[in-house]
Amino acid sequence: MCDLPHNAILAGTLLGSIFVLVHISREEYELLLSVQERVAVHPLTAPVLGNSHNQFRGRQNNKGVPQMLDGDLLSQFLELTSIQQEAVLALPCASSEAKSSFKSLHAQISVSQVVQLLEHVHYALS
Repeated sequence: MCDLPHNAILAGTLLGSIFVLVHISREEYELLLSVQERVAVHPLTAPVLGNSHNQFRGRQNNKGVPQMLDGDLLSQFLELTSIQQEAVLALPCASSEAKSSFKSLHAQISVSQVVQLLEHVHYALS
């Protein structure tokens, strides 16, 4: 059995997928959403066939439901070199939701800030 943080929920599907839901702050969510929007369109991390990540993950989301953070997509950021990570963060944010909410919090996203947050979430689960 694994030790999960107190605010984590572990779930499984009939097809064998396992999900772990972890509580993060609103500021952390907005930071990761902004990073996710950039990772989804960067040539090194975008879907291979050019499909829209937002349409794939959000096709069944109702209006007013917050956009889901995709751990698989976000983990790709950690696999990039520091120069590639900087290039991803230099891209403009695609989503108006992420743009408007995040712009007021941070003028520019630093690579170290994103890496620390992603590692914090990752290591909280292992």
